[in-house]
Amino acid sequence: MLRARLTDQLAVPAEGAVRAGDVLSQVREAALDDQLAAAVARLDPAAGRMLQAVWFTDTGRLLLVAHHLVVDGVSWRIITSDLAEAWQSGRTAPRTGTSFRTWSRLLGEEARKAERVREVPWWTEVLESGRPLLDRTVDAGGTLREQRLVLPPAITGPLLTAVPAAYHAAVPDVLLTAFALAAAAWREQRGDLTGGSLLVALEGHGREEGIAEGVDLSATVGWFTTFHPIGIDPGPLDLDEALSGGPAASTALKRIKEQLRAVPDHGLGYGLLRHLNPDTAPALEKLPQPQVLFNYLGRFTAAGPAGEPWELAPEAPMLPVPPPDGGDSGRPVAFGLEINAVAVEEADGSGCMSPRPGRTRSSPSPRRASCSASGSAPCTASPGTPRRPPRAASPRRTCPWSN
Repeated sequence: MLRARLTDQLAVPAEGAVRAGDVLSQVREAALDDQLAAAVARLDPAAGRMLQAVWFTDTGRLLLVAHHLVVDGVSWRIITSDLAEAWQSGRTAPRTGTSFRTWSRLLGEEARKAERVREVPWWTEVLESGRPLLDRTVDAGGTLREQRLVLPPAITGPLLTAVPAAYHAAVPDVLLTAFALAAAAWREQRGDLTGGSLLVALEGHGREEGIAEGVDLSATVGWFTTFHPIGIDPGPLDLDEALSGGPAASTALKRIKEQLRAVPDHGLGYGLLRHLNPDTAPALEKLPQPQVLFNYLGRFTAAGPAGEPWELAPEAPMLPVPPPDGGDSGRPVAFGLEINAVAVEEADGSGCMSPRPGRTRSSPSPRRASCSASGSAPCTASPGTPRRPPRAASPRRTCPWSN
């Protein structure tokens, strides 16, 4: 997928069609932010430039930037592992598992199955019954604004461990409950007392291997991300008590957890029926759409064990990616509010969480990263010592990751 070219579809040329030297730049004493912006600008899907690599020769660090059309968060972990293996063994990793081409064909077949089509009434009810958060239409991309917030370990520790464990829940359940309560309070301040129902779009990893026998996506690079709507509602409760951490907060979490568990097949079917089935797509397209997108990117370690090659750079999870058009494309945005949250474990074992960024996103915008609502997917890494005979100076490396 990293050598794909975008025409009216994604076409992948034969191996060897893209030379490594054509995507690699070497710089010295250069600013990371400047090189990141330049690498993003060089991406050109129509020309088959889906990947750029920048080698900082003075520090031995590597910056990788890929177009979101060909990578997702899991892809970066696969690329990282393959790079480490190639570095240590001197050989490229063998191709294994299900190819992206095969996966795409399986999705087309799945979208037309009768059991999948039977989900249409469920998705219809979700979209028709959910309440929008905003009372006006979404503006164009030129009005994008970004808000960042980093939460301290004293808050994120329980959020990532004790609270989900106590309720047999997942971290996104807790975050979405907090968002639902905050939205309810915001509505109440504006005089809206009609209830806390909220229509939200959720992103997922999309690697649902159970759709066909023998599917293995553990080593497949590509953009598998799914999107589906869900109505979340904390129900009738004492909002002040919930916001202060009282029993009402527990009630809200239990309700929203069960609402999320009711989504069929982790939401995979919505995209299939909305985009890959010509019989069901028109009806779903006409229904109200979410104004808010929520994406929990997962938990990352800012620095691995000492001596490990291809470690994630300390600044990588928080590295903002500049949009290629400067954020003023003029295109209409897909969501009035987009919330991306990532949990980062520091080298000392402490953790922080950054809900980042709270902003809108242009659509369609193929460039996006875990660190930004638009842009591409870069990362750098801290020193790592290869497991091979030492050299006079061991290079420092970088590893990539994204949404």
